[in-house]
Amino acid sequence: MADQLRLNFWSEPRGVIQVSASAGAGKTYRLAVQFLRVLASLGPPQEAHLASVVALTFTNQAAAEMRERILLFLKHIALSTETGRRLSEETGLSPREAEGWLETIFSAYQAFQVRTIDSLLFTLIRGLAWELGLRPDLSAEIREEHFLNQAFDRLLFRLREDPRLRGLFEEALETFLELEARGGFNPEPHFRRRMVALHRLLRRLTPGKNGPPPSREALAALEEELRSLGEELSRRLFEDLGAEPAYPRWEEYLRDPLRYVWSKVFQKESLRQLVRKGSLPRGVELPEDLYLRLRERLGLYLRLKARAEVAPYERLFAEIVRELSEVREEEGVLQAGSWTELLALYARQYLPLIYLKLGTRLRHFLIDEFQDTDRRQWEALQPLVEEVVATGGSFFYVGDVKQAIYMWRGGDPELFFEVLTQLPAELQAESLPWNRRSARRIVTFNNLLFSRLRENLPQIVARLLHGRTEALRLRDCEVTEALCARLREVYEEVEQVPEEGAPEGGVYLREISSSDQDKEAFREEVFQGLRELMPGLYRRFVEGGRTLALLVRENREAEELAAFLFGMGLPALTERALRLENSPLIKGLLSLLRYLDYPGDETALAGFLASPLTSSGPEILQRYLRQGAGPSLAEFLSSEAPGLHRKLSELSENLHRRTLYETVQAAVKKFGLFERFPEARLYLMRFLSAVLAYEEEALSLSEFLARWEELGVEEKVGLPREIQAVRVFTIHAAKGLEFDAVVLPLLTWGPRGRVELVAGEEGLLRVRKEAPEDLRRIYLEEKAREVFESLNLLYVALTRAREELHLFVPKKTRYYTVASVLQDLAVTQILEGLSE
Repeated sequence: MADQLRLNFWSEPRGVIQVSASAGAGKTYRLAVQFLRVLASLGPPQEAHLASVVALTFTNQAAAEMRERILLFLKHIALSTETGRRLSEETGLSPREAEGWLETIFSAYQAFQVRTIDSLLFTLIRGLAWELGLRPDLSAEIREEHFLNQAFDRLLFRLREDPRLRGLFEEALETFLELEARGGFNPEPHFRRRMVALHRLLRRLTPGKNGPPPSREALAALEEELRSLGEELSRRLFEDLGAEPAYPRWEEYLRDPLRYVWSKVFQKESLRQLVRKGSLPRGVELPEDLYLRLRERLGLYLRLKARAEVAPYERLFAEIVRELSEVREEEGVLQAGSWTELLALYARQYLPLIYLKLGTRLRHFLIDEFQDTDRRQWEALQPLVEEVVATGGSFFYVGDVKQAIYMWRGGDPELFFEVLTQLPAELQAESLPWNRRSARRIVTFNNLLFSRLRENLPQIVARLLHGRTEALRLRDCEVTEALCARLREVYEEVEQVPEEGAPEGGVYLREISSSDQDKEAFREEVFQGLRELMPGLYRRFVEGGRTLALLVRENREAEELAAFLFGMGLPALTERALRLENSPLIKGLLSLLRYLDYPGDETALAGFLASPLTSSGPEILQRYLRQGAGPSLAEFLSSEAPGLHRKLSELSENLHRRTLYETVQAAVKKFGLFERFPEARLYLMRFLSAVLAYEEEALSLSEFLARWEELGVEEKVGLPREIQAVRVFTIHAAKGLEFDAVVLPLLTWGPRGRVELVAGEEGLLRVRKEAPEDLRRIYLEEKAREVFESLNLLYVALTRAREELHLFVPKKTRYYTVASVLQDLAVTQILEGLSE
């Protein structure tokens, strides 16, 4: 009775709600609670109300985890557990309402819109296919590498009969070999990767705005003009007027501007600055107009040359883009970036139609990890969000710009701040001050370290951006100042409060005396440190049922360290081992699905028989292979194993009566996989969850298999705590995770410093040291993004540990890296203060 009379005091959320949360503050928990608060405010549980709420994440795994968390919270509330009673107070949901929402979700699961941002955008573009002139059977292609490689391969097949195309490839390959300085017999994989990187870069350019690259003839004419100007100016100044150069070789430099383009001779305000004081009588008029023309023409030449040097890339890439367009037309396929751009252009125009196609009116948007949102994704969503907040709904977004580490993939952390000015709605800004993850000393260490970083930003940023030697001279450059201002804002509220009752914990430092310039000595000293440290940590943490992780910057470093730990006799688990594609059972299920999709695929049937799905399959396959020529494998199976053949026939006969998920579920049940392989339950459940996520897009079996070829590599299981192994992950893979103890053995990353290719208004450019100021600025702005991301990677790495954090810090590094940052911030002094 009390539950029936309970009044709901939670009003429906309105306007824009921004939640800033540092590491360990509970961002995901806060988003799940907000989702339930919205449900509580919508009235009685019903499908239409559920469908009006959309929560967006960036990966299928994150979406699955969010759905599980929301369902678990509802279950706790419905059962009135201790956790449930607390959640009931936080959300305003009563046990009866929670039970009602669970029933609604399970009976109308398609209305439970916790999904990836890409899946929502593709659903919208598919609904507008006719209006946008696209095929109605449009399918999606999310991995740009697969899409580009398809176009690349099609062009390769035409090389022999197309001399023009062969010439484009030869020029581009010559450019690649010159710029990359790659050795080896087969540069093709690296060349392909360069094309993918170019695609990301050139997407930023406005189509049609830049003209064609300069011709060789135009450059040659300009070079001849520069030689003539240099010789004339040198003759008039040093021969006719008898002036002496300010420095001995400046006369030679002035005479040959193409050879000495880097010289300061061409960067002076006046010609008089090139002449030694007192070497000319007062009042002598100098040919300043000629010097001005030389500087202007030299600037133009450098700008044109910057484009001409990479013009072969641009010409080949234009051919690849044309091929991409043909693939789209032939196969009815849209690349993720393409559909995002189409929606960004047309969403506002077709907004009423979008709501008609959706069949529901959206009232509330929630987005997780907003700092990783692509600008084009936001532009595609913005009209819907504006409509939602303008009609009394809410837009809730949560994130931490200090953890923006996906800028290389298109993430734009600036949006976190810009949205507040773009949406004309009431704003509620919320900050989560607590750290509910880490021990007291770890929280205090990070508070002190990043507070010092904030105070020393001009020095640190200048060194990361320009290098140690140039930092002092270029400390006041505009790009340095702009980056400092943004980082100061981002790290303004970096200090957190440890949770009450948090353990003391510890932060430990091991200095590496070898410089990373001597790779072998440095590597051996790091390995020696791990030999001394890891056995004890393994006994205390892994054997004690807790988690221990080594975090590194690169995948290759993770694989090398995992192999090293195995050599020490310590089991190690990398991110690759968690991927579904590495499970023999999942491989077998995929082979089975390929065979069901096309029964003529004997390779798929052989893959199914070779897998553990059936106990007799491997032996049947061996007998078939021993017999040599004879019937097909399917015919052999029919005669030699009729029972197994009947199982396959039953699955095939019911293929069109079942959904994709039901087909996989039937196969799992028919072969008793849960009962026979309890240790693989985690992989099977994750695979079923992934299949269900794909089914939401109404994919056929053929479409699912094609999509899995592209995206399956990204699907992986969660991280079970009970696995007794050291986790060896990249920092990117560890984002969002936490471990009882963390070791950071390779703090040697920084801005890569090889950002020679940039996208300017003119097109693709190669920026050298002697480039004009405006091109140098473009280069520095690109490098500033890398500096920003490098510091954020350090923040993410230092905030994964619960109890213990171990740092290996080199005393010397060849370049200015995050280890140099730690040394400049006196990390040893900070740790000494913690131990007092």
